[in-house]
Amino acid sequence: MTGTIFKRTRKRGKPSWRLQVSGGFDEEGKRIRISKSFETKGEAEAELNRILHGAGKGRPVSAEAMTFGEYLDGWLAGPVANLEFYTAKRYRSLVEHVRKPLGDVRLAELTANALERVYASMYGTLSTRSVRNIHGAVSSALNDAVRKKMLPYNPAAGCVLRPSDTAESTAFETAEIERLESAVAGSWLSIVVKLAADTGLRRGELCGLKWSDLNFETGKLRVQRAVFQRDDGRVEEKPTKTRQVRNIVLSANTLGYLEMHRAEQEQVAAMMGADYRRDLDLILARVDGEHIRPQAISMGLRRIAKTLGMKRVNVHTLRHSHGSILLSKGAPLAVVSKRLGHSSPHTTAKIYAHALPSDEQATAELWDTIRSGDGTAKTQVSAVAPIGTAKAKRQRVQ
Repeated sequence: MTGTIFKRTRKRGKPSWRLQVSGGFDEEGKRIRISKSFETKGEAEAELNRILHGAGKGRPVSAEAMTFGEYLDGWLAGPVANLEFYTAKRYRSLVEHVRKPLGDVRLAELTANALERVYASMYGTLSTRSVRNIHGAVSSALNDAVRKKMLPYNPAAGCVLRPSDTAESTAFETAEIERLESAVAGSWLSIVVKLAADTGLRRGELCGLKWSDLNFETGKLRVQRAVFQRDDGRVEEKPTKTRQVRNIVLSANTLGYLEMHRAEQEQVAAMMGADYRRDLDLILARVDGEHIRPQAISMGLRRIAKTLGMKRVNVHTLRHSHGSILLSKGAPLAVVSKRLGHSSPHTTAKIYAHALPSDEQATAELWDTIRSGDGTAKTQVSAVAPIGTAKAKRQRVQ
């Protein structure tokens, strides 16, 4: 085990001292690093001596010296860094809520009670669902520590959390979709709303569509990539969420709309000349042929929602509406699941277990029809003898 201490000069304020210790490798061959800042050189040297002294006793550096905050640093820089961009970003945001109050606690001394106290302090400012999401991220991080034998058990597994209120996702009726389409007609959001409502694609998948993915003769659209926007604004391509390529069939109405959109796009490209990015071949593109930033779509839809008095309008709302309407009209679950790009029909069934408002009304009316329609139900009920009579006993035996 080796360690170094170096001085860091801040742009403003006093300088700090940075301690870095290389603790060898874990069982998977990944390097164990400890990194921490101190106000004085003496504090850094004392901590370095303590770490080296503990390691000299033959104790694992991860359990003896590493703090929970230091472990989270390594976890975020290691396993989490290999995840999808927004997933990794979400994990970093979630664990930050526990890093501040518990970051200096030794990893080996972290307890379920300590985590529960921190969670309890969050309920006043965060929703129950948010707290449960934070707990899920912490538990995932500590599961890795157990798997690498840095901890004998996961302390987060012993936490008791408040039950989360289940809220139904927003889904539009067809009339609401038409109202939204009318509101964006003639703007760059028109093609976004049309495709999102007609295909159920995710925001990143829409932004990654290319004309080469579409076969106008067969009507099939190949969904094989998505795009995401980094914090610095750069847009990059990535695989779909499930890393699967799928083909969906577009309606004649959607294909006709796309033909008109392509003709208009060609006119813009002709005017732009060499400045237009024809090489990207994007269906959804800016006036110069570059990618439309996913965040720009969300911001644009929020502005439209405000003018229409709608509480929530985004690509996911249109995606959810697409799936809900198809299922409510009798489309097979497996077909809708494949169209939406879910990993399995079970996922689709879990998400779309709700019903649209119009379906609820229709169900109530159906029940009235059953109860008071042609009298069949009443006849069937009256034909059964009361429980306890001789006739009822004979019927049960038969």
